[in-house]
Amino acid sequence: MKASFLCHLLHCLQPTETPDVLYFVLVDRFANGAYQNDWFVEPQNPQGFHGGDLQGVTQHLDHIQNLGADAIWLSPIFQMRTEDFHGHGAFHGYWTETLQTISPTVGGEMALEQLTTEMANKNMSLILDIVYNHTSFDAPLLNEHPDWFHPAKPIVDWNDPTELTTHQVHGLPDLDQSHPDVYHYLVDSSLKWLNYPSVIGLRVDAIRHMDNTFLSAINTDLDQQNGSTWLLGEDFQGNPIANIERMHETNIDALFDFPLYYALTNSLCDQHSLEEVASILSLDGHYPEDGTLVRFLDNHDLPRIYSRCHRDKQKVLTAEMLIFGVRGIPMISYGTETWSEGATEPANRQDMNWDNIDPLHSQHLATLSDFRKQHPVFKHGLPKILLANPDQLIVQQQMGKDLSLLMINRSQTELPIPSDICTKKVQGWRFEQTLHPITTTPTTLDPNQSLVMTCTGARQSSSVVTVTIAIEGNQEQQPMLVGSLPKFGGWNPQQGVQTRWNGEHWETTLTLPKDSVVSFKLVYESDNGFTWEQGNNRFLHSDTDKTFWIR
Repeated sequence: MKASFLCHLLHCLQPTETPDVLYFVLVDRFANGAYQNDWFVEPQNPQGFHGGDLQGVTQHLDHIQNLGADAIWLSPIFQMRTEDFHGHGAFHGYWTETLQTISPTVGGEMALEQLTTEMANKNMSLILDIVYNHTSFDAPLLNEHPDWFHPAKPIVDWNDPTELTTHQVHGLPDLDQSHPDVYHYLVDSSLKWLNYPSVIGLRVDAIRHMDNTFLSAINTDLDQQNGSTWLLGEDFQGNPIANIERMHETNIDALFDFPLYYALTNSLCDQHSLEEVASILSLDGHYPEDGTLVRFLDNHDLPRIYSRCHRDKQKVLTAEMLIFGVRGIPMISYGTETWSEGATEPANRQDMNWDNIDPLHSQHLATLSDFRKQHPVFKHGLPKILLANPDQLIVQQQMGKDLSLLMINRSQTELPIPSDICTKKVQGWRFEQTLHPITTTPTTLDPNQSLVMTCTGARQSSSVVTVTIAIEGNQEQQPMLVGSLPKFGGWNPQQGVQTRWNGEHWETTLTLPKDSVVSFKLVYESDNGFTWEQGNNRFLHSDTDKTFWIR
């Protein structure tokens, strides 16, 4: 039975809203639900297939939904290479042979039909992972259509946009998306799977290595031919300005927020200043108004968050509160609820340990998920930084008269809470070892506590402040300011803020959005290029008109 006809019979309309909470499943490592497709299973081999399949995902939908997730992102399930390549396993699915067939190792098309129908019945959404950039090393397409591929050249200069989009990543054959036949193959393959019930979109792998013109075109064509199609792009780099530009140029619906991942793990796991987080959140207003950021703590390419935070559970739970307390879509990776470990591959791709689920951790995630869903201001409100210093952070978001507050206090002193923000309807959770409900605005937040809350408050208009940055130094060395905000060049020294000598010191005056944080450095230009000042980034909080001295 055709999936679209089945969906029609079941009256399972495609969701129009973007997900509230996303759960990532590395299919081969999640659950083995059908042993008849275990042809290549080697459970003791960390690089081998372990037998996870779509049937296993279907059997555990209630678990995922009980955590609060209403959408699942699956690792690639298409026909894939099954043999190791120079010691590296193929179980992850990113070495695809064709996008037209579901791999029998994960259950084939019948298992996908069963999964998507069950998810539609539960009002859950599915995002399939698709690889447009490359194929497997020995995919049949190489012999069938050699003209579909760019010349076999490795990327040498990672700053060269031509090499990034036309050369090979890790030696994988690079598809030429500008070739009309390639483009039609990618569109047709996508539409085939978008026709299934509950499938609302695609997670697009490695968009950094594809031309923005292609991404914009396929985004438009899928929307026109399929109706609304949610595309979630993976741009694996930490430059937020590159993300902002990519989203504007491609109109892609969503991106993983790698810049926040790096700032968050630096700040919460390694005790860097919380101003790093504030400076990334301050950029949210520069993304397209209808663009979405997926906030996450780990995935199959990164250290598991429990390992990244040095096995400190309180840091992990605080990090989860943070991604649930700010704009966008929070994502949970499979195994988070079991305290899965692993700092590098393949240890970070361990099997889901169904015997080790922590009920308190699961409840922590479920409580934050449910609270967030009840209050759309968390998902849609733009952040304002009310306070940011190395160990304290207050982030406010607003949507109409609805306010949200995220507060983190890891200092040894009480954090005063602004008393004039909320007028009524206070709801929230305070975190200290476990979550505790609150119904009134506390006056302070004790040391080593965090808090998320909502309330009704007075409507606040956006405003700006005027900041003068004064820099002591000698007249012979003119400093530039280069930093995170676009006005500071987005970390590009060729577009940094110039200063002028006023007879006593260097200075510049800027108009900045109120309640934002910019991270920056001083940079000096000479005939030999740019010289960056040593040491940690500086942080400027634009909370009021003021002069900011650098001595």
